Amino acid sequence: MPRPVKSRAYDNSRRRGASDERRDRILAVSRELFVERGYPRTTMSAISERAGVALDTVYVLVGRKPALFRLLIETAISGADEAIPAAERDYVRAIRAEPSATGKLALYADTLPAIQARLAPLVAVLQAAAAAEPELDQLWSEVSERRASNMRRLAAELAETGHLLVPEPRGPPGGCCRVLAIVRRSASPPPRRGTVDSSPSSPIDPRSGPSRRRPSPMAPRAARGRAWPQTCLNTS
Repeated sequence: MPRPVKSRAYDNSRRRGASDERRDRILAVSRELFVERGYPRTTMSAISERAGVALDTVYVLVGRKPALFRLLIETAISGADEAIPAAERDYVRAIRAEPSATGKLALYADTLPAIQARLAPLVAVLQAAAAAEPELDQLWSEVSERRASNMRRLAAELAETGHLLVPEPRGPPGGCCRVLAIVRRSASPPPRRGTVDSSPSSPIDPRSGPSRRRPSPMAPRAARGRAWPQTCLNTS
């Protein structure tokens, strides 16, 4: 009588590890090339060659070039090897758990430098390419909208602590809008050339109105009519 054949569980952990290592190498190399050459002059073939990974494998692991650049932006924001929603990031959870306004702002300020070191070079690439690349223009818009939403949430949470010395105006905008103006202005450098500074001209009175400077015709469509200071992108 033949003996039953023993089945062995297939262990693909080594294969997964090799795939993850190739993906990490592709991301590191693509970041280098995008920053060195800009978006238009960086080809998927060049990324494949420098990473030492077959071109077909590059597409399988990270997708087309717009998807790859989006992944670089998202991982720069999250500080992980994948996109993480804002509410699930460790520093956001820490800020929300902190009861005092001072503590919230201290945590926020402590987080800024590392995020900006990762993100700012890619933002420069995005800013230069968005006007000619519809998918990057869409990415610019999405990240900007998310940033604005998260900044409003932070301002509301600061106001809810009851620790702010910001007087309520007689009419709208209310205290939350004033806090948002202060947070944005304190965290933002002057807007880049080619954008309109839509933040208040005074950090205290948001009713003072936006700047009337005209945007450059070379500015990306998504940039016209709003500012996107690099040092605020981490809240996206």
